[in-house]
Amino acid sequence: MTVFNLLNFIIVCSVYGQHEDYNIYQTGKSLTSCECNFKNLFDNWGPRFITTYDSISLISWNYVETLKDTSRVNFYVRKYMNPQQVYFNYSKNYMEHLDESNTVTRHYERKIKPNRIEIPTGMETEYLYYMREMQEAFREIVKINDKVYTVTLEYSSVLYTIDAYCRPEENEVYFDYASFYQMTAIPEIDKQKY
Repeated sequence: MTVFNLLNFIIVCSVYGQHEDYNIYQTGKSLTSCECNFKNLFDNWGPRFITTYDSISLISWNYVETLKDTSRVNFYVRKYMNPQQVYFNYSKNYMEHLDESNTVTRHYERKIKPNRIEIPTGMETEYLYYMREMQEAFREIVKINDKVYTVTLEYSSVLYTIDAYCRPEENEVYFDYASFYQMTAIPEIDKQKY
């Protein structure tokens, strides 16, 4: 992940709670507990939410802890900002095709893949500045009494364990290291006559 991509986190945090569609955690069973989010994630894992779903196998999810004090929040802030931490980039795009009858067909593609923070040579000072900014942004959204879960998944025969954070007052996962919380249902193929 480049320094530019780190800014994505701040942008995502600034729109927390402002979603047009329900995400992969919210679609399905009513969110009567944080655990319902993970049941929905596993139930929804497929082409409706991600085009490359078959390249990633969801293995399990587990409750880790409830954040009881600032020392536990700070632990996860440090963990999130560790350059060795594996993240998953989530990308959305679409392609349009105009056929001979002037009908435009839009095909959607959404995929995720693992990534690590890469610090370009000569950018160490800027990296430290952005990391401090990111820590503060992360510290603003992760709160005492939030619940921490892990999701274990397999990608290219490698197992990854990612953290996910749920706010029990809303029973909603609001952040995870795999960007699942950003995944909304892929629209049906659009066709428009011009």
